[in-house]
Amino acid sequence: MNHYCDMAQNHSSTSRLTSYIEAMIAGGTFAAGDRLPPLRELAEQFGLTPSTARRGLKELCEQDILELRHGSGTYVKAQEARNSDGRTVSVVLFNKNPQTSYCTYAMQRFQLAAAEYNWRLRMFFCNYHNLKPLYDENQFRESDALVLMGCYDTFDLSYLPENLPLIGLEMHTSLHGRLSSVTLDPFDAAELAAEHFKQLGIKHVKVVDARMPVHEIRTAMFCRLWGDDCEVITKHTELELADDHGCLFVSGSGYDDFAQRYKNSHGRDLAESFRVLSIDGKNLILPGYQPANTIAVDWCKAGEAVAEECARRLASPGSSARRIYLAPKLHLYNQNLLSTNDKRNKGKKS
Repeated sequence: MNHYCDMAQNHSSTSRLTSYIEAMIAGGTFAAGDRLPPLRELAEQFGLTPSTARRGLKELCEQDILELRHGSGTYVKAQEARNSDGRTVSVVLFNKNPQTSYCTYAMQRFQLAAAEYNWRLRMFFCNYHNLKPLYDENQFRESDALVLMGCYDTFDLSYLPENLPLIGLEMHTSLHGRLSSVTLDPFDAAELAAEHFKQLGIKHVKVVDARMPVHEIRTAMFCRLWGDDCEVITKHTELELADDHGCLFVSGSGYDDFAQRYKNSHGRDLAESFRVLSIDGKNLILPGYQPANTIAVDWCKAGEAVAEECARRLASPGSSARRIYLAPKLHLYNQNLLSTNDKRNKGKKS
């Protein structure tokens, strides 16, 4: 039996399907009036029976999020406009592929919070290198705050207006105290990973660094904690797994790419080895991702934290930016397998 804690359990069965649909609506992938993919396709995507998937869609219809048109399909229902208090918040959502982005799940909860605050939302979907053209076109000129969902601090952001409250999800820069950031706590992640590897009796750990600011800080925190028996690898294509070594991917996307190639080559899931960990937990929420032993936060709650920080900055003009770390948890693919296979292997080496 797969063993996922908290967030994974919240996305099991129909709730994982319904959360996905709500996230895609919040992230703009499914717009009002759009027809959803066929029921059988959704069921297959989430490993559900058609009747179970149908039950999930019915739940969303009962919440007035979807509507069933007999003989035609299931459609996204238009939502009633709310009164606005005059605040306009621009949100830039990284959209390389919204269907495989944690940002869409964060946007789901952010959008709910924005409705409670009666904000007007202006949504922009762009990749990292397209942010500067949006600014040059004065797209943010009528905004009271700007929210960046994605690792936009990979590029220079110094041009962003100094008088505009800035809040970033999964970023680490503060732009000299101008940008509030909300992200997974790299200190807690390092401690969780180190404790896990020590329990397995591992001495040497390879860390696969994705070379983005938020990933680099995760690498630095773990290497500082682990010590000299730590090897940093900058390209996962050059990684070679060893039975007596641990491996930590600081990027979930990097892990997924490697895990897919590993499964194609070996015919089994990389997650069966508890010596391999990833950080960020995309596999817990996104369909199609390879299973993983992962250190993750709840990305829906992360979106709520972004909204709360945005509300604080709007309520107190000129207030200082904050760096907000969210405490992660370790989610193991199969706890029962860990208690047998890995402990047996540990005993053989001792």
